[in-house]
Amino acid sequence: MILSIIIPVYNVGRYLDSCLDSLTRNYKNQGNVEVLLVDDGSTDNSGEICDLWSKKHSYIKVIRKKNGGLSDARNAGINEAKGKYIAFVDSDDMVCTGFIEKIIKLVDKIDADILWFSYCRFKDENDLRTINSIVSDSKELSKDEAFCLMAGDNHRRMGVANTGNFAWNKVYSTKLFKDIRYPKGKNYEDVAVTYRLIDKANKICKVNEVMYYYRENSKSIVNDRKKLKNYRDMVMNLQDQYIFFKNRNYNCVQELVKKQLFIWGMRYAHCYYNLKEEDTFFGNIEEFLLNESSVQLNFRWKIELLIFRKLRFLFILIKK
Repeated sequence: MILSIIIPVYNVGRYLDSCLDSLTRNYKNQGNVEVLLVDDGSTDNSGEICDLWSKKHSYIKVIRKKNGGLSDARNAGINEAKGKYIAFVDSDDMVCTGFIEKIIKLVDKIDADILWFSYCRFKDENDLRTINSIVSDSKELSKDEAFCLMAGDNHRRMGVANTGNFAWNKVYSTKLFKDIRYPKGKNYEDVAVTYRLIDKANKICKVNEVMYYYRENSKSIVNDRKKLKNYRDMVMNLQDQYIFFKNRNYNCVQELVKKQLFIWGMRYAHCYYNLKEEDTFFGNIEEFLLNESSVQLNFRWKIELLIFRKLRFLFILIKK
């Protein structure tokens, strides 16, 4: 088995058919691919849709489990995966035409531990008609280049991008997951894991082709800006990253992660003060924001940091 594609599924009946149609369209099964649909205790019709697709294609298998969240679902898929390589697809997203065949050809040709490709954000499926997905060149990345690409932020704008901690715009050698799993119960789980996989990889290659389409979904868990847990999980993950890179003297990516930690730390502080929830972790990021030397922040974040440090009462009054 060459490739295992893991798709966590939870209450995505509205999008799941589109996702699986984009993945399987024109693919002719050659016995070297498996698609693992991990039904994470769905309460809508997602489970039924999974069954229909598994009956339609023999290479699609359904794994059922109690609800445990995205990390737990991915881990269940990793545990069952038989492929030499693993790819992840979120069940409300879509992939380019010929996605499976392209990956099979690329991993055979490049033989990398991580294959990295471009993606595009979209809100409506009609947007996908304008995306150019012509095959382009590939480039081997050094560890520094891969880490800096991971910590970059051009993905925060609509359009084509290749930066970010995301699991789904990469293909991984299964051996990288020998002692690594996604943290159960945490949001922004990619931020906790992707850098560790990059660190273990011997060869990383980037392909300049749009192969993945990320759906902008305002109702997703991580887009809920009123949940303190979302900010706390992101800050905790970034803090772990920052310590990791600092201890290993990866100076370039260390500064990029430090910048993100400042920004997310201030967002976390706003949410903490606005919601007035008890949170024992807040003292950790408060100390960081007060005492760590700042990085190249834009004017808005420089002002917010200054207010946090010098005029805390005003910072608390600002509603985000």
